Amino acid sequence: MTAPIGISWADPLNVSSVQLKLLSEDAQWRALLHYDQLVSRISPNSRAAESDFFLSEAGKTDPQAELEATLRAMLSAEPLDDTHAICRFPARFLWLSKKSELTSLLFPKPACQRFSQWYDAISAQGITLIFPASFVNNPASAFGHTFLRLDHGSADDDTRLLDYAADFAAATHGENALLYAIKGIFGGFDGFFSVGPFYKKVEKYSDLENRDIWEYHLNLNRDEVTMLTFHLWELREKPFSYFYFDENCSYHILALLDVARPSLGLIQSMRLWVIPIDTIREIQGHPGLVDKVVFRASAATKLHGRIDQTASSAQTLALKAADSSQDLDKSIEENSGSPENLASALDLGYDFLTYQRIRTRSDSVEEKQRAWKLLAARSSLPPAKALEYPVPVVRAENGHKTAMLSLGVGRSEDLGISEFVFRPAFHSLSDPLGGYLPGNQIKFFETVARYTEGRGVELNRFTALDIMALTPRDRFFQPVSWRVNLSYQQYQREKADPLGLGSLSAGGGRSYKLAEPILAYGLIEGAFEYSDMLNHSNALGVGPRLGLIYTPADRYATEISFSQRNFLTGDTHSEQLGSVSQRVNIIENTVLRFDVNYTDAFQNSYWSSMIRLERFFTP
Repeated sequence: MTAPIGISWADPLNVSSVQLKLLSEDAQWRALLHYDQLVSRISPNSRAAESDFFLSEAGKTDPQAELEATLRAMLSAEPLDDTHAICRFPARFLWLSKKSELTSLLFPKPACQRFSQWYDAISAQGITLIFPASFVNNPASAFGHTFLRLDHGSADDDTRLLDYAADFAAATHGENALLYAIKGIFGGFDGFFSVGPFYKKVEKYSDLENRDIWEYHLNLNRDEVTMLTFHLWELREKPFSYFYFDENCSYHILALLDVARPSLGLIQSMRLWVIPIDTIREIQGHPGLVDKVVFRASAATKLHGRIDQTASSAQTLALKAADSSQDLDKSIEENSGSPENLASALDLGYDFLTYQRIRTRSDSVEEKQRAWKLLAARSSLPPAKALEYPVPVVRAENGHKTAMLSLGVGRSEDLGISEFVFRPAFHSLSDPLGGYLPGNQIKFFETVARYTEGRGVELNRFTALDIMALTPRDRFFQPVSWRVNLSYQQYQREKADPLGLGSLSAGGGRSYKLAEPILAYGLIEGAFEYSDMLNHSNALGVGPRLGLIYTPADRYATEISFSQRNFLTGDTHSEQLGSVSQRVNIIENTVLRFDVNYTDAFQNSYWSSMIRLERFFTP
């Protein structure tokens, strides 16, 4: 073996401090200790939160002290069992063996039975980065998620479910969404790495949460795969700092890849916050690192694909076939279509029944018996043609980037206005749709600064959170659409200073596809407003929100919305808000938008219009 920069260790127990310092500055060593790569050269500090991860009391902040302690512990002759340093830290041992001239004869050979059994069971020969799409019903996955699959060499795309997955997640202990958001943002959770069956992840994300999955196979060599797998053993049950916006699942998964190949410098490339899809773009930015991309459709996507390719009459029969309370034989006898139509209906009915059972975790005897009857009836009919399940035209990482800056000019009544908008994340209903889920909106910390003639610059609007999930209903699916908004809004008044108030609103309702490019929705929302300029300083009300989104092509979109709120307690008043927004893509990640807004609130009604240029970027 060749020692780094000419270092030769003739006496491994008497290593000079200069030699140790030089070796402790190695990028892979620091990656193994999970130092913050942005500041580690000046003030090293590991993301690991537990002293048991270190062999030196100073190891969390001193890579040289940890290296010396690691060397001495690994050269120790006792105890030669699973508690020996070589068994506890096999990746460090592998790195140390490659970075020095120490021969294997100098090291003891402990019986690492637990590690050997674990490593043999995983048998990883490849690594795939997995990206389940965003899921707004779970705050932890609102922006998506990333984890690694440890690929067995003998598996193919059809048998990957038997592989293992390596994940990082916060230990939330069942906190509700509000507590999760607060504690997650301010570091109130520890995060842990875990290794488990990949099929369990697919069951959760694809089958239960209806999330499509993108798989990015990484071009790592065998030594890099081994180093990453060895390191996962070292991370078992070790707590790490967790912050929702930066030190999250994606950050720590990138740290694992830096352990495998330090030259990637993935952690160093991360900036103010880390959004999973941005990490996919970062990995794609390294030529040759991703050598294969696979789309794994969710159970819902597959079912929608079958529905779209089934005739309307067969859909009607399929619903009856999947309903255990309906007489299946009678429904089949009443079918006036061809044998192919009946076969298509039974296929769809069986798939829909199976989907419902998975979603509800049903163990109903009646539903099991119904499934067997469907299969029996289907077996006597001719085989159906193979279905082609939909694959998105635009891959997840090729959608618009996640942060947005906007500059606009326009008029409000007779006054000229200019606006500056900054949105750190993530996507609005009328943004370019490619790579994003239709009908989903997630906006965090959107800030609108407005200049008005005669008044100067003011904070016009601040949206801390605005989430909408508009999933259209049809004869097979009846989801509830919903919205949550927490924001500050400034209202103009005719003969008084502008009124700024904070608002929390939430509501639910329904959305429908009127035609392929048109999504319409109607919600009933409750709202709470607060301002010391209101009577009793607050107001509580309710009212409808209606909207329509027309997207004839990804380049164009029109959004129309109207809301009315009637406040019946506190400050009694009503508000009406209407808007029309037209978006046109100019070039990639650049949009021209024209907005017209109507406001009727606090004894004043007015129109405003604006043309704005929006630029999406990676922060």
